[in-house]
Amino acid sequence: MSAGAYLLALHFADQLPLIQGGQSPWRYTLLFGVLPAIPLMILRPFLPESPLWAERRAAGTLRRPRFRELFEPRLRRVTIVSTLLVACAYALAFGMLQHIPRVVPGLHGVVELTRKAQEQWVSYVHIHVDVGAIIGRLLFVFLAIYLVSRRRMLQAFLVSGLVVFPFVFLGPPMNDIDIFKYAVMFASILVSAQYSFWGNYLPRVFPLHLRGTGAVFGASVGGRIIAPLAALATTQLSNLLPGATPTATLATSMALVVVTFTLLALFLSTRLPEPAPELPED
Repeated sequence: MSAGAYLLALHFADQLPLIQGGQSPWRYTLLFGVLPAIPLMILRPFLPESPLWAERRAAGTLRRPRFRELFEPRLRRVTIVSTLLVACAYALAFGMLQHIPRVVPGLHGVVELTRKAQEQWVSYVHIHVDVGAIIGRLLFVFLAIYLVSRRRMLQAFLVSGLVVFPFVFLGPPMNDIDIFKYAVMFASILVSAQYSFWGNYLPRVFPLHLRGTGAVFGASVGGRIIAPLAALATTQLSNLLPGATPTATLATSMALVVVTFTLLALFLSTRLPEPAPELPED
């Protein structure tokens, strides 16, 4: 949606009313980006609660969640390992996907274009990233139905990433923008599938009264505190690496960072507990 909004803004901003006395596509990008939030705000209050959670709350038998329970012996391992693995998954976005718009203007076939045409190519490529995100979530749904082992599923995504990520940013796609936009779509598929994996896995390993607390801890600490360090690692590493162009140097840095986090995730996945077939209640 963000890429599509930016593409619309680039093409039609000069035909829309002035904002603050000028035509700034980014302002209309933000305005267009608000549109999906409107139905969410309207529909979210009508979403039903979990039947079991609502039943226990009404009966007064729902236990109050306590943060320290996440680190009691029975849950300590899954809390720590899953938080670090969530950090590795989100690091792929911070260290790779979010830097793609900086790579596109320096690619062959784009660097010679005007500034506006370069920005349009950034949006075209980002649309492929968004499409990859959708395909990745659908792929996870298919695999979740036919694969029993969640740990092996995650490891399959990680091993695939070790092949795809370096190929995209160190291989032939860097020399052809038409190939690059499809290559980054495959990279996005593997990242998005991991996001869906954690949305499915975390509720399956924490008891009912801790389900929200455990999932939020992993997403907040891993995804929002630890993972953003990957963005810093990519930019700082790009200042140290040799390269023919700044674009090539940045792409090499992106590949090194995401491969490092993927290898770390592959190691940590061997310590990840396999969830029980049924959701835990207590």
